[in-house]
Amino acid sequence: MDKPHIILNIPEGFPEIAIEKITEDITDEKLLLKVNKVPTQPLASIEWAIPGLIAIFIAQSYFGGFLSELGKDHYDVLKKWIKENAIRSRTIKVKTLTASRSVEKIDKSNTQSKAFSLHFNTVDGKNIKLLFDLTLEDEVWENSIEKFMDLIRENYTNFPNDILSSKLNDLENGKSNIYGIINPDTKEWEFFDIIKMARRQYEIRKKDR
Repeated sequence: MDKPHIILNIPEGFPEIAIEKITEDITDEKLLLKVNKVPTQPLASIEWAIPGLIAIFIAQSYFGGFLSELGKDHYDVLKKWIKENAIRSRTIKVKTLTASRSVEKIDKSNTQSKAFSLHFNTVDGKNIKLLFDLTLEDEVWENSIEKFMDLIRENYTNFPNDILSSKLNDLENGKSNIYGIINPDTKEWEFFDIIKMARRQYEIRKKDR
């Protein structure tokens, strides 16, 4: 079986009609879209490392196969689809559970959406998770998606001399998962490996005390 171009993770309890509504605008006869219904169960991990309630994964096969050979007109459709689902996700309320009843275990400094996340594979196999700050406006989210899509497309057409690769090469642990955060001041993407991400959250928590 061929590898999917796009994977959509969605909560197990979502009704079929809602799933059809989400996927109808992205459908193409040559596009391999896989929908995973994920059980709503506690996950033992750091909040920002867990995929969003609705998580979209754009695989290498989309840019390396589908887009380059079959679906060049599909690119703008994909960008619009991602933006719409990102903005819709803002109405979803997600409750964070902890291992104990202590609310102090919840990282209140984390303003990134738990309802939506966007995931990409670079041409050289790096995993990037994009996070979306709920304190930023819809327009910022949409513009940021547009900017990253241009970066990842260039990554597949101009690697290793592309802008995204130059940004990621500075990460010491860049072979592991990479996290993209929208800088609230510049509105530009900043990228962190797991160690730098942990340091970032630590510094934010210190300021909030």
